[in-house]
Amino acid sequence: MSRIRSKDTGPELRVRNSRQRRQQKRKLTREQREKAFADAEASLKLEGLTPSDLYYKLKEKILNGELTTDEAIVELDRHYSKINGREIPR
Repeated sequence: MSRIRSKDTGPELRVRNSRQRRQQKRKLTREQREKAFADAEASLKLEGLTPSDLYYKLKEKILNGELTTDEAIVELDRHYSKINGREIPR
């Protein structure tokens, strides 16, 4: 990996590079997403936890490409905020 050796390494360049990396998020294959879910579920099992029905519903939507992980996180936040008596604005 090459390093930038120019004098322009200030905050503006770092922000621009960070923004570019976020915009270029790599797309995972279905197999990679399934492996990530399997790893997460194994971790939960080790902790003695069981995923909720909502988890499985969102998992299927993510695996089918109907929902991004960011969108699923928003759904989970809204769901559990309502349960805890807090409403997250849309």
